[in-house]
Order: sequence, then structure tokens, then C-alpha cells
Amino acid sequence: MRSVIQEFGQVELVRHPLVVVRGLPGAQIGEVVQFSNGVYGQVFSLNRDSVDILVFAAQSLRVGETVTRLGHALLISLAASVTGKILTPLTTIEQASTTGRAIDTPPQELKLRRRITQPLTTGISIVDVVLPLGKGQRQLLVGDRKSGKTTFALQLSTAQVQNGAVVVYAVIGKLQSEIKKIQAIVTAKGIADSVTLVASAADDPPSVIYQTPFVAMAIAEYLNSLGKDVVVILDDLTTHAKYYREISLIGKRFPGRDSYPGDIYFTHARLLERGGCFSHQSQPETGVAITCLPMAESSDADLTDFIVSNLISMTDGHLLFDSMIFAQGHRPAIHPGLSVTRVGKQTQTLLQRDLTHKVTSFINLYQKTISLTHFGAELTGTAKTILSRGDALFTFLDQPKDAIYASNVLVLLSTAVMLDWFSHSSSEEIVAARTTLQARYTNEGAVRTQVDTLLAKTKTLAELTTVLTNTRPAITQLWQPLKQ
Repeated sequence: MRSVIQEFGQVELVRHPLVVVRGLPGAQIGEVVQFSNGVYGQVFSLNRDSVDILVFAAQSLRVGETVTRLGHALLISLAASVTGKILTPLTTIEQASTTGRAIDTPPQELKLRRRITQPLTTGISIVDVVLPLGKGQRQLLVGDRKSGKTTFALQLSTAQVQNGAVVVYAVIGKLQSEIKKIQAIVTAKGIADSVTLVASAADDPPSVIYQTPFVAMAIAEYLNSLGKDVVVILDDLTTHAKYYREISLIGKRFPGRDSYPGDIYFTHARLLERGGCFSHQSQPETGVAITCLPMAESSDADLTDFIVSNLISMTDGHLLFDSMIFAQGHRPAIHPGLSVTRVGKQTQTLLQRDLTHKVTSFINLYQKTISLTHFGAELTGTAKTILSRGDALFTFLDQPKDAIYASNVLVLLSTAVMLDWFSHSSSEEIVAARTTLQARYTNEGAVRTQVDTLLAKTKTLAELTTVLTNTRPAITQLWQPLKQ
């Protein structure tokens, strides 16, 4: 960066990471300044005769330090090679020039946005079958600490990289050990070349941690402008809000609910609104998408928490990771009854929508039937059928963290489950059937063609049910172990 405006001020008071500067009469909110020791800062507040500056340095400044206006907003320098890199917000800020890309920009106009029509296939049973997502959707991942949100996000990232997307993963104010763990998982999954990791550690200055999600979104917008579908994961905005609250209280901004500043909703909303599906010359029919997956940490699955409820109101749905479901051994520990997707279903085919509706309705019936058994009521034949089918369904929806399944494999097998083909099968047999079918679908062209052709010809669930019933022996052979 270089100075472009000859307007100076002096540090009058230090309240790290903020300093109060006397002078700079032409300063504007968000403008970058540089101190005489080479440290950069950003205008945070304008007072009657002083300016509050947010300092991007771990060390505290001294009173009397000279400050110079640079005349532009916070910028980062980007190139196509950013994919596959591990970045820190402070490094990208320090390396930027006056021709870099602004990290905090207004959301794109409505005229540039496209309707979300393409499914975001995750390869995860409970999401693709019950809670489908669309490319460009903003879906909140919310749950208690250590309930599997990060594992789910990395699993989804693997599936998206395999489908040609790139991933920008923002790690916000985490421990160094957690950052290294995420980095190791990304490398082990073989997707490091398609994942940009933007990480700030818990011992970084609050000012740097605050900028982390904005840097990640700026990188996503740049990659999206190149014609790429991008998935942005923000891990997590609860931590981000806490650091912003700390900065605001130090800056003596009036505290609101739970001592958060009054503009915390606007801060997160203007960030998430930058996601969506946008027109692009490389994809004139469908456009290119920035799918945004913010995370939030709850306490005892409380969705009325201030930050959580704010994020729920500004996203297109949420996946609730329940710690009780996690403790029962279900993976991913998503609560299907309390999770919502408002956009994903419009990207499904009629067959997929029929199946999602049927499975969702059955899950509600299954859970009601289980609640009745707690009263010791004698089970009827119908209740026993519901329970056996439900047990098979939830065994099917459970999934190892390293497994990813094709959409058509999930549709075929979940329909078979709803037809009671697995009601008398053990958990091991259900898991083996799913693993075998996926392996054959991946490795045998004839099996892939057979499954894809079958599902392409059947437009509704009723048609598929009829076809499967009439050809059951041939269909079940698809997931039977091959004879040696």
C-alpha cells in the first residue's frame, strides 16, 4: 500500500485494538490508514473532533504515533492461483495494493441474480433425500459445540470438489490446533488444490479476526467472477459476533441485547447477501453460484439465541446438529424435524420432490409412533411395520464421515427402504447394500447406465414404485455381493 492523501493525524489514546486519533478531518468510515511504524488500520468511527482507528497488529501502538490516510477501502490482491492456498487476513491485507479488490462490497444487484435451479449435491443421505440444497443457497449450520458441524462441512466440500466446484473455508478465531486439524483433513481427503483456507487464530488481534469472513467472501466473489461455482463455509459467525462485540464495547458503542452492538444484524446480513446465483457469460443458462454455509454455535440446541435467531432469519434455511442425536451415535447428527430448507426443493425433479415429501412425512409418523411406545402400549401390526421401516430408514440415513454417495444411488435405495425391502435386514446388511451399490455405480458403466436410465424414465415416485415392484429380483441384484 502507498499513501495517496497528504493528511496526517496523531494517536491521542490507545484502547487496543482501537486507537483514538486527533486529526484526519476528511477520513471516512472503512478507509485504510497507515501508522508511521508501518502498521495498517481502518477507520472504525467518526467523532466530533477525533477518529477511532481499528489497528491490524498484535502489538499496541504508542501515543503520539503519526497516522496517514490512504484514501481507499480495505483491499486484497487476488489471482487465479489463490485456489489451494492457506491465507491469513493480515497477510492478504498487508500485501494488497491500491488496485486490489475491496473485501467489503455491497451485494450484487437483483438484475444480476438468477433463480436457484441447480441442486447442490452433497453426497450425504439425510441432506440429499430429506433436506435438499441448491447452488446459491445460504444454509445455516447450527448446533452445540462438538456436534459434527465441521465434519459435515468438510464432507460436503469433498463432494462439491468432485463435482467441479471450489471451496473457500473461513476459520474464524479458532485455536491453532483446530486450524491444523482442518488443514490435515483437507489434505487427507485429496481436495487441498481446490480449497482456499482463510484462517485467523484465537491469538490474532480482534480486528483481524473480524475481517476473516469478509476476506473469504471477497475471494469467493473473485473466483465466481471467473465462472466457477463456489462454496463458502464460515466457521463460525458466533465467534465472529463475539469479537465484534468486544471491538464495539472498547469503542464505546451503545450495547444492545446481550451487549451486542446495534448493527450486528446488518454486519452479518450484508455479508451473507453476497451469496446467491448470478449471471455469467460462461454459464448463460444456469449462471454461476456462491453457496454460503455459515455456522453458528448454540447452547443446548437453543434456536432462540440472539445471534442464532438473527442468522436463521437472514438465511434460506438451517440444519440443526443435535447433541443428543450425536450422543446416540447417528452421523451426521442432523435433526430432520427441526431443520428447514426453503430453496433446495425447487431444484429437485418431480420424482425427487415426491420422495422427499414421502420420506419427511414418514419420519414424522415414525417419531410419533416411537413416542407412543414409551407409554407401554401394545403394538399393532401397523405400528410394528412403521417401526421396522423407520429403523431401516435411519440406518440408511446414517453415514460415515468419509463416505459420499451419488444422488441416483440414494434415490434408488431410499425408495427401496420405503417399499419395506430392508425391514427385515440387519444394519450391517443395509450398510453393505449401500456400499456395494455405490461401488458398482462408480466402477461399472453398465450398472451406472442401468440406474440412470431407470430414474430418467420414471417421472414420479408412483411410477418408480411400480417399476421397482415389477422388477424387484433384477434390482436387488444391483446391491448383492458379486459371486467369486
